[in-house]
Amino acid sequence: MDKLIALKQSIRKRSISFIFLLLFLANGWAAEPVTKVTEVKIETTDRQEMAAVILNNNLVIREIKINKGQRSEIVSLIYPEYLSQKGQSIPQIAITDQKLGAEINKAVAELRPSLEKAVDLVYKITKIVPFRVKDSQVKAFVSIIFNNAVRVEVRVMDSPSGLWLAWPGRKTKNGAWIKQFELTSISLKQAVEKAILNKYAVVKSEEP
Repeated sequence: MDKLIALKQSIRKRSISFIFLLLFLANGWAAEPVTKVTEVKIETTDRQEMAAVILNNNLVIREIKINKGQRSEIVSLIYPEYLSQKGQSIPQIAITDQKLGAEINKAVAELRPSLEKAVDLVYKITKIVPFRVKDSQVKAFVSIIFNNAVRVEVRVMDSPSGLWLAWPGRKTKNGAWIKQFELTSISLKQAVEKAILNKYAVVKSEEP
């Protein structure tokens, strides 16, 4: 009798575990997407050496400042920042995953990409803050995170031809424009920008 009860309890536990597994898969709660450095190089801009990396063959980050120690070892990497009119440095790109940060540091130090390969990129819009300054071209500040590892700040801009998105970038001393962040996949970029503008429209519609 005790064995029968134990068997029923075991079957019940397995059934519950199986149900949770089905729910896990049905809701898309799969393992975290993997992010790897697929290309790395050193570029010189305004007479300063900076790193550029490509993650998962698609996500490009340029103008990563390299801080070196007395023995020329890499102490830290500084990702693109925006200097406000008040003199405040605002990060435009941030590595939120510690493991990926260490992997990028290693890739830049050795000038070699990751040994493992990865291509998947997923994204999530985490913040949209409308900018309510009259006559400003900036309409909202947006945060988007890729693979739960790379956070990028984007601005929703207005123009006579309609709304558009300003990704991180800057002008050099000679007037050239440098894209500090870029998605090489046109279809992915279009999907991301459409999602941001759609969400911005919803936020605007909910304003009092």
